[in-house]
Parts: sequence; C-alpha cells; structure tokens
Amino acid sequence: MTDEILIAGLKRKYAELAGALRQARKTAHALKEDMATVRATLKLFSAEAELAGVKPIAPSQTGKLFVKGQCSRTALDVLRTATEPLTVRQIAERVVEATGIGPLGSRDMQSVCDAVKHAFMGRRDLVTATKDRPQRWALAGRE
Repeated sequence: MTDEILIAGLKRKYAELAGALRQARKTAHALKEDMATVRATLKLFSAEAELAGVKPIAPSQTGKLFVKGQCSRTALDVLRTATEPLTVRQIAERVVEATGIGPLGSRDMQSVCDAVKHAFMGRRDLVTATKDRPQRWALAGRE
C-alpha cells in the first residue's frame, strides 16, 4: 500500500517536471526567435556588426519572498521600533514575522539575512553598525 502512494507521488513529480521542461523549451524557442529578430534589425543598421563577441547578461533575479523594496522598508521599520542594536539575524527574524512570510527553511532564512545586509549596504546615512562581533545594526544616531 505504501509503495503505491510513493509511486503515485513520484509519477506526479515526474509529470510536473516534464511540464516545466516543456514550458522551458517553449520559452527558449521564443527567446531564440527574439534574438534572431534583433540580429536582423541590427544588420539593417550596421551590416558589419558582429555579435560573436557579445557576452550574455544574466537577467536580474526577482525576489520570491518580497516585493520590490519590501524587505528594506520592513528592516528599517524593525530598527525604528528596536530598543537596542540588532544582529542581521535578529532583524531578519523580525522582518519574516512582520511580513508574515514564515516559517522559512534555513536556506530561505539565509536569503532574508542576505537581503537585509544588501538593504543596508551603502546606507550609512540611515543605519550604522557596531564594531563588536557579531555586528549589530541600529538607525543612524540611535546607537
């Protein structure tokens, strides 16, 4: 009986992967057609233009956990209500709680920690970090 459930689950997973592969092939075909159109248009304007040396640019990764700007805004809100400087992990845990996206696995939680760090990069006008370890963050002027 349990083997039947396992086999049914594996067949379903196989079918999902096959569907995802079919969709990826359709997307790849459409992208190749778009590239051919751009190549032909480029040749109209510059017949000697060479595309062989053009390096691909990876598309930006859209966050699957937050909408654009949500993590940084929520992290700053966390620091506004904090009574003491917080570690990135503490901020990330409060961001997850405030946005209601949890519970998260360790990989997704690390992604949130990385997003919080990224939100603070170059924002020394808004946030400051302590010199001790682990580093703790606070709003500028409140540490």
